[in-house]
Amino acid sequence: MTLSVCMIVRDEAPVLGRCLDSLQDVWDELIVLDTGSVDETPEIARQYTDKVFFAPWEDDFSAARNRAFSYATGDWLLSIDADEYLSPQSVTAMLELKQALTDEVDYVRVGFRFSDQDERSDVMREKLVRRARKPVWKGRVCEYIDIAPDWRGLTRRDITIIHDKLRVDDPDR
Repeated sequence: MTLSVCMIVRDEAPVLGRCLDSLQDVWDELIVLDTGSVDETPEIARQYTDKVFFAPWEDDFSAARNRAFSYATGDWLLSIDADEYLSPQSVTAMLELKQALTDEVDYVRVGFRFSDQDERSDVMREKLVRRARKPVWKGRVCEYIDIAPDWRGLTRRDITIIHDKLRVDDPDR
């Protein structure tokens, strides 16, 4: 099983390295779609991958995420934002998951938590999906992967993505 980590970014220089450092042992391919950075975000991304793409911001998170997915070649796609990261324990669990995934699973629901909360606050989200299922993001804001009724899912409570936004307010998005 190969894993493509797919991200959309813009002006994420303060947090991008933290995110990518936490994931670099997990991915087989890293896709970064920049939607108009004016800071060092593209240069930081290029330290980790040559697959840095550019597209204008269309005021639609799903459109950007779908574009990032379109560049991926891995068997599985993990969507993550620059202000999110995996704990070392979650990296270990993700590596174990990569070895254990079978064709019987189409998507994986993992924990999602804000950095100021504990594990009791985890929300389970579909963040990992089989590329062969041709996943599509829906919703301009508060976007989600459109999971078909016949898709078979797996929940992994030992994998948690931590959201730690350094910038509270971004008036341009």
